[in-house]
Order: sequence, then structure tokens, then C-alpha cells
Amino acid sequence: GQLARAITPATCVTLIISDVIGDPVESIASGPTAADPTSFQNTWQVIEKYQLVNRLPEKIINYLQKGKEGKIPETLKPGDPIFNKTENIVLGNNFLSLQTAEQTATALGYNTLILTSQIQGEAREIGKAVVGIVSEIFVKDLPIKRPACLLIGGETTVTIRGEGKGGRNQELVLSALLSLKNVAEQYVLVSCGTDGTDGPTDAAGGIISNKTWEKVKSLQMKPQEFLDQNDAYHFLEKVGGLIKTGPTGTNVMDIIIALIP
Repeated sequence: GQLARAITPATCVTLIISDVIGDPVESIASGPTAADPTSFQNTWQVIEKYQLVNRLPEKIINYLQKGKEGKIPETLKPGDPIFNKTENIVLGNNFLSLQTAEQTATALGYNTLILTSQIQGEAREIGKAVVGIVSEIFVKDLPIKRPACLLIGGETTVTIRGEGKGGRNQELVLSALLSLKNVAEQYVLVSCGTDGTDGPTDAAGGIISNKTWEKVKSLQMKPQEFLDQNDAYHFLEKVGGLIKTGPTGTNVMDIIIALIP
């Protein structure tokens, strides 16, 4: 809210591209023209929860303590009159990108379903969940009939356990591939970052299909070992499953696309 404070009493209109699930304007780009619903007390509760008092620099601890005691002003809160002449407009977000993908898929003859734009959680677990939905389409033509295009958006996370190279989208499709090991049906599954960057790699994400297992077998690879090492990049590189777009210049989180002909 500090930019809004600096602009007042002029009228302020902020045009926003959202890279945050649910589009909370106070969180997008740190909300420079939005009210902040959090407080110094909230921050202090986090520090106590994770026992950080003796692990953070003394200057930070002292600053937050002063704020908690009311010796430093809080950020602007909801209802502050400064926001009477401030308008925040979300121009682009994940759901809009999914709608555009839906239009394209429909034009190509697919029955299309946007499942959600707010997926989050561990990438490898989301990969399994996506396979569960795809498997239902294989067996029962639910929740949409074939030819089907399933669209999911949001942003997952990765708990790093190994020493490999990868990103959340790459790990998601690798996990999904393992769950699709014995599936004979045709499919294509993509998970991709809209900014063109997935983790600390030059790939935007990954793509697999029913033909990927043929490559795995011919190369005598062990996908589980790559997943255990968080090394999805090198696995997908070997099977031709990396998507490289370069930086796109924008970011509305990730898109997962499943095509079942």
C-alpha cells in the first residue's frame, strides 16, 4: 500500500497480471497499491511458530518487536480512506489463460473441461491426481467424453530430497508417467510454466505421451531413480520430453494439459 500512499490524493489505477493463486491483490508484486490485511503480530506469530527468534539477524528481530509494540506504523489496512481513489484491476491471470486454451482446444474438435485454476501442492502428488482423472476418462468418459482436453492451472511445489536438476512442472509429468506405466491408451500430458522457466532450468516444463515408455524401455532407464533424485530435467532430456520456449515476458503461473483422443 505504500505506493498508493505516495500517490494520494491523486487517483490511482493499477493494471495487474496475477502470478498468485486466487489473485489476492495484496500479494501480487507485494501489493504496492493494495491494503495489507496482515500485521506485525501476524509476523511475530510465524517467527515463534518456527522458532526463528535466535536465527534471524538482531536488527530484524528488533524492528519487528517495535512494530508489534506499536512503535512503528503498520502498513495501510483495509478501509483506509487512501484507497477511496485507488482501483486495482486484474488484466490477466491463470484462469484467463485456461479459457484461451479452452477456445483453441474446442476449435480443434476436443471436448474441453477447465477443472481448476487453483491447483497447488506437491508436484509429484498432483501428477498422480491428474492421472487419476485421466484414467477415469479412459474407462468411463468422465468427467468429459473423448476426444478430451483437460485443463488445469495453478502452481505446485517440490520438496527437494535429491541432488538432481528439474522444476515443478518437469517433476509433475515424470511422476505422472510412473503412474501411467501400464496404460495402453493414447494420451499426451503437458505441464508448463507460462513464464517459460521451470525451476533453475532452461526448460518451461515437460511433455509425455503413451510413446514415452517405449523410449524409456529402449534406453533401459529407471524413471523412479530420477524422481527420487529430483532429476526430472535429465530424464526428460533423454526421452525428448523437455519444453523450451525461452522467457515469455509474463507469468500467470502454470498450465497442465491432458489430451485423450
